[in-house]
Amino acid sequence: MDGGPDLQRPAGRTKYVAIDGKYDGALNKITFTGSQNASGPALRENDEAYVKIDDDSVHDTYRTHFLNVWNVAYPGANDNTNLCKGVKVLPQDGEVKTA
Repeated sequence: MDGGPDLQRPAGRTKYVAIDGKYDGALNKITFTGSQNASGPALRENDEAYVKIDDDSVHDTYRTHFLNVWNVAYPGANDNTNLCKGVKVLPQDGEVKTA
């Protein structure tokens, strides 16, 4: 993916849920991933794919991916990267947005 000179690595859009805890009555590491959005039409109308993967190593890989993206993308974590320069943290609900 060529995102231009400001991107230091490819940008992506991932959709997954990684559970490390009690699911369906048992402690487990489970990952759900696929094309589905978390919306009414995606759940009821669209032709989407969503799979459940019951494998600890897959869960751990998705978790590592999430933490890598979070550490680069979250404003304040790496503000000196080209992707984060000038990005401000959004206010919490009910707070007035500041300049």
